[in-house]
Amino acid sequence: MALVRAGFPLLIFTQNDESRTGVAQLAAELAAQGADVLLAGAGAARATILPTEGAHPVIEPLLFVQSFYRMAMRCRWRAAATRTGRRIFSR
Repeated sequence: MALVRAGFPLLIFTQNDESRTGVAQLAAELAAQGADVLLAGAGAARATILPTEGAHPVIEPLLFVQSFYRMAMRCRWRAAATRTGRRIFSR
């Protein structure tokens, strides 16, 4: 894709249907071009894979979105701990 360049952040969600393979291939291609790809629901070369849980296809997309928010909160906690020099949460 013409808009995606090195360092371009992408958050990609897949679902457990016929589109999963194509979306995973697209994620791998974009990561190969240098994009920073966060991928939930599948695996792709050079992409950061978000941990997800398989579930019924109706609710699986919600769980994939939740996996991003969990990662974002952990990054926020680490940044706050680094900035303040304290442990905010212990997990």
